[in-house]
Amino acid sequence: MGISVDNFFQLKFEESQCFIDHYQGLLDLSNVNIQSKMTVAKNSILQSGNEINYETKNKIFLKYILYFNIFLGLLAENGRLRNLNSIINSFKIIMAAHRGDLTCVVTTAKPLDSADQQELKKTLQAFAKKGETIKIELKVDPTIIGGMVVSIGDKYVDMSVATKIKKYTEIIQDAV
Repeated sequence: MGISVDNFFQLKFEESQCFIDHYQGLLDLSNVNIQSKMTVAKNSILQSGNEINYETKNKIFLKYILYFNIFLGLLAENGRLRNLNSIINSFKIIMAAHRGDLTCVVTTAKPLDSADQQELKKTLQAFAKKGETIKIELKVDPTIIGGMVVSIGDKYVDMSVATKIKKYTEIIQDAV
């Protein structure tokens, strides 16, 4: 386990699998998620001109792991460890707003091709304030039959065929 922890601090994903498997259930993270975060951290360190050496590890990782362990301990002591995912998601929303990112979730019945995605992004950018950047999250849900459901910031627009059918059905049933 000790070697696996050291490999984790050196951002070597494959060699740190034992350490990751041990904590993965607690944090409810997928291997892909962990590997992508490790890759981003490694690339950030290398782009800054630093090497991934003992000094760099101590400066960056040990500080954050200490804070994270304290945070997890506080959640566990207060019986709120099960809320970790919602806490992380809330933090992501706050940080996105701080960076000027405007999160937009678009749900369609079928996947959009790249031309449709570009047109959608251009259209949604008109709703953004100056300095905000649209970050689109695309979802596919065949139950909406057609059209799309768009959630941008605090606005929500349901233009799905399924919702229209439901409304028309209710109108017809009320009239009878």
